[in-house]
Amino acid sequence: MRFPKWSLLSFLVVVFLPLNLCVALASSQAKSTSLGATQEPPSEYQSGKIVAVQTTEWQTEYVVQISIQVKDTVYTGEYVTEEKSMAPPSGLVNEQPVSVRLVKGKMFLKLANGEELITYVIK
Repeated sequence: MRFPKWSLLSFLVVVFLPLNLCVALASSQAKSTSLGATQEPPSEYQSGKIVAVQTTEWQTEYVVQISIQVKDTVYTGEYVTEEKSMAPPSGLVNEQPVSVRLVKGKMFLKLANGEELITYVIK
């Protein structure tokens, strides 16, 4: 079996450069993903109002959807819990004002005890 004779230049152009480009792109993607999570500046809390709280029991879990109106926009966040006491936490009722912050597809609600409830924005 004979292998083609490659010049150094054709080897660099055909094999080495694309390989290095793939490694460089993968490396930069990994850096931007990990740094993006740690260097994300926290958003400020905004005043909102709870417009709907819905809990659905599914097998051994509770799926909770909470809709919050912030200015003219209604956001719906969802989370899943196995604890009945967290479905939803006491005090989250319709028409109640709430502090909310939105960061990359997540909605953080500040509870009366000072803790944050993290939900994933679905609408």
